[in-house]
Amino acid sequence: MKFRQRKKNVRKFLVKKKKPWAGKGVQYIYQFNDGNIVSVLKFEVNVGGTIWGSYGANLGLYELADIREGDVLGYLTKKDVVKHLERISKR
Repeated sequence: MKFRQRKKNVRKFLVKKKKPWAGKGVQYIYQFNDGNIVSVLKFEVNVGGTIWGSYGANLGLYELADIREGDVLGYLTKKDVVKHLERISKR
């Protein structure tokens, strides 16, 4: 299946797109049929000259937090994110 179609398949679970709580970036909130909530995040903050943020944001990559599993996965490309969201949607 092409990436565009795979991305469209998980987009139906997207409930919110917003700015992260700090810094610049983006946060996507997905809610699946079983009630599980997943956050996909990319943000950076400059605090006193020190830059910190989500895992992989400095490389343009994303972090995914699966609330049910208690897992946080970092350094994910868009394709990796879609792959994980597909896997979660099929549980």
